[in-house]
Amino acid sequence: MGVWGAMYSKSYGSELNIVGAALGGIIADIDHVARYNLGTLFAGFVITAINGLSHEYPALNDYINKNVFPSQLDYFRKSDTVCLLGYLLSYPFVKLEQFVSIRIKALDNPIVKNVTSSNNTLLNDLVPDIPLLFYTSSKDDVIPASDTDKLYDKWCAAEVPISYRQDEIGGHITQMVSGAGYAFEFVKARLNGTPAPQGCNKVVAVSNIFSITDLEGLGSVIAAAIKTLFLQPLGPFWMQ
Repeated sequence: MGVWGAMYSKSYGSELNIVGAALGGIIADIDHVARYNLGTLFAGFVITAINGLSHEYPALNDYINKNVFPSQLDYFRKSDTVCLLGYLLSYPFVKLEQFVSIRIKALDNPIVKNVTSSNNTLLNDLVPDIPLLFYTSSKDDVIPASDTDKLYDKWCAAEVPISYRQDEIGGHITQMVSGAGYAFEFVKARLNGTPAPQGCNKVVAVSNIFSITDLEGLGSVIAAAIKTLFLQPLGPFWMQ
């Protein structure tokens, strides 16, 4: 379950017994994430997100078609036809100025701002009614940890019980492994009927991977994740 699933837990799937959610890599402010990543190795995330949102928002789709340089439009739309590493490899270090005139300040355009504001959890009044685990890195190189901190503060003020585990040395990709132990144990405890801790609690550690008990509980899952992230050779799957 993602952050939006948690937010809609009160109204969506009311027949389900949702006992909690573990959330990592939380995108709270997509405008901030876009500005944070454009021009970096992870700029492809932004181009792909813009294309994805354009399928949901016709006004954004029209804006792209009218404002992206005709010679760059097919390249800009390429993310619709490739997978994860495909679009990361397609757009490393790109900036919006490669696709649209710098004069129009695309991210500040009212059409674009309407989309980013509508998908900003910090501006949404919905709050979850289930216990949550947040896990992230203070040095996340894709999603600013400050945004997660703001969401934590906002939802804690609304009395959402949140256990927050943040480490100081990891990055976005490594957190998928180092934070997985906490996530696994949190979900397992909720499914076993163990009550979640009440209130909010944030713990900052050197690394989330030093939770030995949690890593032991993860067993083969963590081994498979490490193999996928670090040992899988580059091949046709990665290049699609």
